Amino acid sequence: HFLELPVWMTFQLKKSDKLFLAWQAGLSFSYLINTNALQFDPSSQTYYKDNSLFNKTQVNLSTGLTIGFYHKKSLLEIGPEIQYGTTNMLHGYTKNSQHVFYGGLKFSIEPWKK
Repeated sequence: HFLELPVWMTFQLKKSDKLFLAWQAGLSFSYLINTNALQFDPSSQTYYKDNSLFNKTQVNLSTGLTIGFYHKKSLLEIGPEIQYGTTNMLHGYTKNSQHVFYGGLKFSIEPWKK
């Protein structure tokens, strides 16, 4: 569970009376509030819980492409979005780096006045 503060920039690629096309890029800072993740110890072949191994603060890069449609007094937007955590999820205790990665479909409704 993360608490996140995103900062987004929107670059308008096309705008007409019926269609809105934009590319979005952003940076976010997040704080790990809680996790129930388990760690694996290869020497004993066991899983254990130790939240102190996690970096609590994360920096993420985001990008997405949105297509918007004007409907009545709203802008309906939909499009793919990805986010990559540039900060290693774990402190330097492991040989493998682990980063947060998200990919999904964004849908939003924004008030709009013509």
